[in-house]
Amino acid sequence: MHYVIRTNLDEPNLVVRATVMSMDALKGKRLTTGASFGNTFPRLELQLDQEGEAADFFESGPLLIISDKMKDILNGLGCAVELNDVDLIDVDGIPSKMAYYVVNILDSVECLDYEHSVYEMDKDYIDQIDILVIDEEKAGNTHLLRLKNSYDNIILASEELMKLCRGARVTGVQFVSPKDWKW
Repeated sequence: MHYVIRTNLDEPNLVVRATVMSMDALKGKRLTTGASFGNTFPRLELQLDQEGEAADFFESGPLLIISDKMKDILNGLGCAVELNDVDLIDVDGIPSKMAYYVVNILDSVECLDYEHSVYEMDKDYIDQIDILVIDEEKAGNTHLLRLKNSYDNIILASEELMKLCRGARVTGVQFVSPKDWKW
């Protein structure tokens, strides 16, 4: 089974929000398509939006940010991702001593169960999903993927990835059953 993976906004005492300080560097980048950036992705600086320690997993707009702990899990599973160094700066202007990365998820799979989901189509793109059902056969054994052809940036994680994250106590991450997912 695959789950929607997203930031847990209810993590106590952990920062799960940050602002990109150099948005101009991202102009023209298609951040949610799964296209490779190769070596063209800029090194970004992100300012944490509150005091405290950054979680292991969080989003900044369309960017997915992870720590070394989450990176090790993704690499151990052989997930198709590009990892780009990012500089996290706390509210006092002090750089984080921990390594963080922007993750570009390269696997984009057309795995919406069109028959059982409730959604609208806008040309060739899935829009306004009210009921999300994943075709598990199409999602296959892919551990981390984007729902292809969706206006919403829906990221899916395998049950194995979920279990590894929970076992390693990855902070900031939430796994939601597709039937319970709401945008």
